[in-house]
Amino acid sequence: MEAYYQALATEIVSHCPADFREATLSARMDEGASEFSLRCVAGNGEVVKPRVGGLSAANVDGALADLQEHWPSGRFSTCVFTLKADGDFKFNVGYDD
Repeated sequence: MEAYYQALATEIVSHCPADFREATLSARMDEGASEFSLRCVAGNGEVVKPRVGGLSAANVDGALADLQEHWPSGRFSTCVFTLKADGDFKFNVGYDD
């Protein structure tokens, strides 16, 4: 699973300001695809919401689909990946009832 987290982190870092403090990727998973948004907090506190498209979006979709497929407690419907500038991260999932 570490490779999937790394793939997400790589795409996030490539879209955030170089001095970002924290970035959050929020996603809703559907059959074979995801809808997601990215929110970055720059070093000065400014919030940036970059658009992720093209190959980067496909890479994020792929990593999320792989995580969902291999998730130990079943397929999740939502997830939030929070990445700190020092590399620490959290990955939280949710399930629709």
